[in-house]
Amino acid sequence: PHAKTHKSVQIARRQRQAGAIGICTATIGEAEALADGGIDELLITSPAIGEAKISRLIALAGRSAGTMIVVDAMDNLRDLALAADRSGCALTIVVALDIGNQRIGARDAGQALALCQAVVASESLHFGGLHAYVGSLQHTVSLATRTRQADEARSRVVSLLAALKASGLTVPRVSGAGTGSAELDAASG
Repeated sequence: PHAKTHKSVQIARRQRQAGAIGICTATIGEAEALADGGIDELLITSPAIGEAKISRLIALAGRSAGTMIVVDAMDNLRDLALAADRSGCALTIVVALDIGNQRIGARDAGQALALCQAVVASESLHFGGLHAYVGSLQHTVSLATRTRQADEARSRVVSLLAALKASGLTVPRVSGAGTGSAELDAASG
């Protein structure tokens, strides 16, 4: 579940107690605040770009178990690997896919596969899975339209999962459902 709305340690703690395997945040600042309150297993759903944000991410990962960050560009991945190498702190990377938002994410299966392979090849990065969020689905009123769009997005994810499996990569998690698509995603398996 995402904490960008409530930004509350108490609510995040309740979400974890109710069975959530972690908490998503939109920014490093939100993740830092939750970590300060004792919340671990944080997935930051926006890339950390630039030296200042990467330094904060490395510090956060060093003190908060299970910290993960999305990545959608090879240059950013290289910067994160270099920072992790220098610090001796391993980072868990979740490769973001653009499956309809046109905001962040690898634009095609080839780019996503290359990112996943680069993460796996790195000694200082761990492959945490895929992030496939389609924000536009969350406000699609018509259930029929939302279902069709969710099916289209899901087919892109399934295709990429098959390509990753064929290349020998195991995907530990796929993240991305939102309020408007969670029921559809859960029903799809």
